[in-house]
Amino acid sequence: MIVHDRAWNQGDVDRALQTARESGLVGVEDVLPSIHDLESVGAVRDAVAAALSDYQGQILTLREQIVEDIAAAEDIAAAAAAHEAGIQVSQGARCGVCRRGLWSRACYAFACGHACHGDCLVRLVTPELPAALQGAVAELCARIRTMEADADELEERGGEVAPRDAARLGELRDKLAGRVAADCPICGYLAISMVDKPLVDDAKAREW
Repeated sequence: MIVHDRAWNQGDVDRALQTARESGLVGVEDVLPSIHDLESVGAVRDAVAAALSDYQGQILTLREQIVEDIAAAEDIAAAAAAHEAGIQVSQGARCGVCRRGLWSRACYAFACGHACHGDCLVRLVTPELPAALQGAVAELCARIRTMEADADELEERGGEVAPRDAARLGELRDKLAGRVAADCPICGYLAISMVDKPLVDDAKAREW
C-alpha cells in the first residue's frame, strides 16, 4: 500500500496524508498504524483533529436523521392505527358484490373502503379456497345459521341468549371472518388472481 510505504518506510507522513486524502478511500485513521516514531505523530495532530471534528459532525447528522426517522415512523403508525380503529361506511352504501343496499343484512367492511354482505362474500370467496377450507367454511356457516336461528327463536319467546352461547357464536363468526374476510375480495389478492378468469364459465357458455 502506497500510504503505508510513505509513512512507515519513507517516514514522509505529510505525503502519506496527502495520498490518503487524494485517494478518497482511506483516512487519517489508516495512516496512524503506519507511524512508528513519536516525532512523526506530531505531524498528524492537525489531521487527527480535523478527522475527529468531521466524525463528530457526521454523528450529529446521523442522530438528527434517526430522530426524524423515528418521528416519521411514529406518525405513520398513529395514522394506520387511527384508520384501522374506525372504518366509516355511509348509510347508502351498497354491497360490492351484489350492488344492493349494504345494511339489509350482516356485512363486512374493509380498510380499503369496500364493503359487502357476509353471504355474498362467502359465495364469492369459497370457490377460490382449497377444498379442505371450502368444507370448513361450509360447516362454519351451517353452525352459525343454526345458532342464530335458535337465538332468534329464544328471543321471540321472551328469553335471553346465555352469555356462553353468545360468546361461542361470536367466536364462530370471528373464525369465519378469518377464513373469508382476511382480504378485500374487490381489490385484494383474490381480485388479482381472478383477472385472467373468463367472465362466463365453459358450462354456461355451452348453454348459450
